[in-house]
Amino acid sequence: MLAIPFHKMSPGGNTTILVPHSAVDALHRAPVATRLMHGLHLGAEQVGFIDMGSSIPRLDMMGGEFCGNACRCLAALLLLEGRVQDDGQGGSTGRIAASGVSTPVHFTARHLPDGAVDASIRMDLPAMPDMVDIAPGMSLVRLPGISHLLLDLALHPYPGRPGETVPGILRRYGLDEAPAAGCIWFGENGGRRFIKPVVHVRDTATIHEETACGSGTLALALHLSRHAAPAADAIDKAASPATGKPAERITRVPRDCCTPPDDAECTNDAWHVIGQPSGAVIRATVKAGADGIEAWIGGPVTLIAQGKAFVSIA
Repeated sequence: MLAIPFHKMSPGGNTTILVPHSAVDALHRAPVATRLMHGLHLGAEQVGFIDMGSSIPRLDMMGGEFCGNACRCLAALLLLEGRVQDDGQGGSTGRIAASGVSTPVHFTARHLPDGAVDASIRMDLPAMPDMVDIAPGMSLVRLPGISHLLLDLALHPYPGRPGETVPGILRRYGLDEAPAAGCIWFGENGGRRFIKPVVHVRDTATIHEETACGSGTLALALHLSRHAAPAADAIDKAASPATGKPAERITRVPRDCCTPPDDAECTNDAWHVIGQPSGAVIRATVKAGADGIEAWIGGPVTLIAQGKAFVSIA
């Protein structure tokens, strides 16, 4: 029986278990992850294996896929455990190496008054990701390490049994053998866009109706940046964990709910704020950078539990 150290975190839903690389050999990571995720064990939507001792901390997901929310969890954990230098204002910046991408992702993390961490990551893309309009209200967005099929709820209703329906949809569009792929239904309610993500990870043979999805949020932001003006996303300050102020409709994110590393990015970039099934929001922005596309996703991350879990393996 393995005694496995763990941290269980919530990046706005999408509960994530982080386990040290050294605790489980690569051969057993997929079955251990499946066991840890089970509702009668720790329970979670995904598992990542981390190395916080290297010069660039590393995250490998259970299926070798890329996961933006898990990267945000690792960024938050690095700050909470004092493994990155504080900038003197309750925050820090750094880089994370991650499965599914060839270059490190940049992160910013900042303590929030309630003990959570506002964590954002930046993916540097050489060019705009491959996006294909397959049918009215249906688009395919291929990101490094994961692909998402976006489905407009106005034209493609959410299925009654997504766990049974999604594999057939992914198979139809050649995504069933990808390391990870999702169907991201999206809609709008009261001027706020939201998603309903269902994600398949090949190596663990899992399909989750996720309570939040960072890469799905980014895929939708890319789609909106291509098809609509960012100002269509009304943002209210009530969505910011740092303000607690009454709702105020604006089209720019105020400084106190933004974590990119400099004031120019914070005040000048339009952010899409996307509601998640958990009731939380994840914000995303896409802009042209010096060497391609800079894509940010961010929001609060909470440490739920930590300790040791016990798993029997054959």
